[in-house]
This record gives sequence, structure tokens and C-alpha cells, in this order.
Amino acid sequence: PEYFFRAIISSYEKFTVDQEKLNNYDCLVIGTPVRIPVRVEAASAMSRKIPTICIDHGNETGTADHPSWGYDEQSYCSHFVGYGPQGKKSLREGVYTKSLFNNQPEYLESNSNFIQRKFDKNQIKKLNFNDENLKGLYVPNRLEGYYKLGPFHSISDEEYIKWQKYLINSLPGIHLKEHPKQILKSQIENCTIVKGYLESCINDYDFFVTDTALSTAFANIAATNKTIIYFNIGLGNISKVARKFIYKRVIWIDVNIDNPGNLRKKILDCGDQRKINLYTPSFSLSNTEKNREDVVVNLIQQLKASR
Repeated sequence: PEYFFRAIISSYEKFTVDQEKLNNYDCLVIGTPVRIPVRVEAASAMSRKIPTICIDHGNETGTADHPSWGYDEQSYCSHFVGYGPQGKKSLREGVYTKSLFNNQPEYLESNSNFIQRKFDKNQIKKLNFNDENLKGLYVPNRLEGYYKLGPFHSISDEEYIKWQKYLINSLPGIHLKEHPKQILKSQIENCTIVKGYLESCINDYDFFVTDTALSTAFANIAATNKTIIYFNIGLGNISKVARKFIYKRVIWIDVNIDNPGNLRKKILDCGDQRKINLYTPSFSLSNTEKNREDVVVNLIQQLKASR
């Protein structure tokens, strides 16, 4: 292990030298501290009692109970600008979302600007899945190669591609939305591949199919009033708080990825379920009309006034 620690110490010494050039400020505003230089700067600021504001990304807060949320977003800031009110409860009650240093940051609600524009309060549409004219879009997770976000994203790309092929063959005519940040080339054939950003094509489809409920893409499609079929293949760890909200929003179908069975029959058996969207106002929108920029600016002004 001494070789490992030596490498870590050497890299942090380089960051420390660079950091000395940046220490003349009264407040630090960051995005995610996943990247090491950002984390180092945030740790430095907090060690000097400098307010550190982390602005959440992804259009929702609190659906995932993953260790990365604890040792990144919740450990290296004094204030956390999230989204909906249930995000605070989810982070507080999560198994893996506590700060490493017992300094749980102050949580501030804000609105996702895109979802605030897109949110459809109308009743979720019920569909006749025997209608061959329906247009569906499959929105999967990205192929990750060796960029694994453990421990709950443990499905190998090989297994995931096999599952995707099975799903596409089970639902003829469905389109596949390729993740815009996907590094590996999609290996799905005999299917229309939709590239670019989901926001640009979200109005073109009657229903959505997904196997991950812990992404920006899911938050975006959940904001519509369209049917979502969620195949739970065990990808990711949904927080206990979010699980009940997601269950009410989607047609939830548990699937054994090694033996998926007849997916079309599973959909038809569940297709008459009545769904309601309490998820979006709970995890993506705040209880006020203030946009994210106003929330951050007001917070900075309050911190300045309290000095």
C-alpha cells in the first residue's frame, strides 16, 4: 500500500502548489466536487471557514442513495443548492448520503429551469399498447467502459448490451436514445438510434421505456404527462424516500436480467395502471417560483451581510 499512498501524496502536493495561487476569496461556488482539483479547493476553503456553495446538477436531488453522494456533494460544502423539498429528506435519511465529516451542509431548494418549463400537471396518459402507431423511445444508461460508478452500477457493458438487444427485439419499432456522453459506440442493430440531447426530441414520442430512474434523463421524461415503462433490472440504488414516488409515476416491472421473459406481455399485463406524478414537484422543483440563479445570488448576499 505504500506505493499507492505515495502516488496520492505526490498528486495532492501538486494540487496544493496550484491552490496557493487561489486563496484570496471570501466565498467558493462549485459544481460537483467529483473532480479532484475541485475537491481539493473545496476542502481548502472549508478548512479556512470559507463558505462553500455546491450547486447540484442533474435536474433532481435525492433519488440515488449512492456513496458518491456522501463523500462528494455532501462532504465538501457548507451549503448545498439542490432541487425539490424531498431531496433534503432523502439525503438526511440515506444510508450512503451522509457527509464523511459530520458537517451536513445546509440544504436550499431550487427549481430545475428545464423542468419548470416542461412540467405537465395533467393526468398521466393511459395508452393502448396494442396500437401499432404508438411511438416509443428507450432511454438507457450509458455504456461506461471502465468508468464505473460503484458499487451499484455493477452490470457489465457486455451484460447490458445483451439486455438492450433483448429489449429492442421484444418491442419492435421502438427507438433508442443514445447517451450524449457515451464514449463507447452503441452495438445495437436493427433499431433507430437517436443522438443528441433528449430535450430536443422529448415531444416526439408517445411513451418512454427506461431501466434507470437515477438520471437527468429520467427526471426530464418524468416531468411530462407521458407513460413511462420502468424495467427494474437492478441498476442503481434508489433511495427509500424516492422509491415510493417513482413507483407511483411509472409502470414498474421487475425483471431478472438473466431471464427477462416476455417483456411485451409484462407491459400489457400492467398497462391499465393509473399513474400520478408526485415525483417531479418533490425532487425537481421547489416550493417557490425562484429560479436557481436567484437562489444562489440571494445566498451569497446573505453570507456577505453576515460577515
